Parts: sequence; structure tokens; C-alpha cells
Amino acid sequence: MKYIKRLPQICQVIYNIDMQARNKIKSLAALRCVTLTKLAEMMAQATGKPYTFKSLVGKMQRGTVSLDEAYLIADLLGYKLEFIDIENSTQ
Repeated sequence: MKYIKRLPQICQVIYNIDMQARNKIKSLAALRCVTLTKLAEMMAQATGKPYTFKSLVGKMQRGTVSLDEAYLIADLLGYKLEFIDIENSTQ
């Protein structure tokens, strides 16, 4: 929390990144006609962990979706996450 008080402009950038991830997950789910309730049920079934609509939305609002969860969400929705080396990529 000490960084938030000293560097509010960075916090704003981080907040915007979190909001973009939240909106991206919601958009990708909508494109597949999957509600967030259904996505939470799919996550719970795939992992055996107790995901609910409320817990999933809470994670998205707080920006605490883990990388493993992001990979899982992408996989369940028929997408894949990929890291691309921007220094060595050809365009």
C-alpha cells in the first residue's frame, strides 16, 4: 500500500490494466455465449475448487485473477494465452 500513496499515477495505470483484463474476460465469455456464472461453474468442475459467480467477479474486480486462472479461463473459452518476445519478433 505504501506505493499507492507515493505514486498515484502508477496506481491509475495498474487500475486501468486491471479493468482492461476484467472487461476482456467478460467480452471473451460473451463472445462464446458463456455467462460468468457458467464460467465459474466450468472452472469449479475443471479444478475441483469452489468457484462461484461472486468469487469470480470479486477476483476480476480486485484484479487478483492468477496466471493459472487466466490460462484456465482462456482454455475453457477456447482461447490460448501466449507470450511473444517483442524484441525478437518479426512484424
